[in-house]
Amino acid sequence: MKKIGLAMLVLLLLISAVGCGGTAGDVDLDLSSLSSTVAYAQALQMTETPQDYAGKTVRLSGQYMGTGSAHSILVFDGTCCTATIGFTFSGSTPKPGTRITITGTVNEGSPCSITVTSLSY
Repeated sequence: MKKIGLAMLVLLLLISAVGCGGTAGDVDLDLSSLSSTVAYAQALQMTETPQDYAGKTVRLSGQYMGTGSAHSILVFDGTCCTATIGFTFSGSTPKPGTRITITGTVNEGSPCSITVTSLSY
């Protein structure tokens, strides 16, 4: 009985270790794979303390909003709230309201903004 319990514990530890691995390591913080509530909380934290994330490469998913050269991504919490993060991107962008995933580097200063190197939708 103890061997079965130990085997189950080892299996659970292995599964959790694989789950924590995330993507290929090309980002410091991947919010795109988190639940909407956790991604929202982390994105909100980024907007409140951008200096803690400056220089880090992040990936996040949300709704695109933009006009002209002003771009932002809205990260919803799954109920009523959004965290909005501005970003710069020199490529083509989708229509406002489209779900996007961006990868980029968080800029120094406030408000929080990201220089995007990859945008997909």
